[in-house]
Amino acid sequence: MKNMQNSSEDDNSAYKKINVELHGDLAIQADLLETALQISKKTRIKAKKDEMLLSVALLSLEYAIDQCRQATGKRFPNDEDLIEFLAKNA
Repeated sequence: MKNMQNSSEDDNSAYKKINVELHGDLAIQADLLETALQISKKTRIKAKKDEMLLSVALLSLEYAIDQCRQATGKRFPNDEDLIEFLAKNA
């Protein structure tokens, strides 16, 4: 699994801009995860905090997909496969 920490600083050839507004439970969950990971202690810049949280989320998602592949034997599990796998194994 590729280490994505500081990837925006290391690889200037790849670029993806993601804009999202979280509301309700998702906004609360994002705040709780940011707090649990102590991201706010590392920077005060909102965009950097968002980048750090997304980096952890992508690494976690990559890990979950890999675990789902191993458990189901599906090379390319879709989102429903992954949700079902996580519901059974969380």
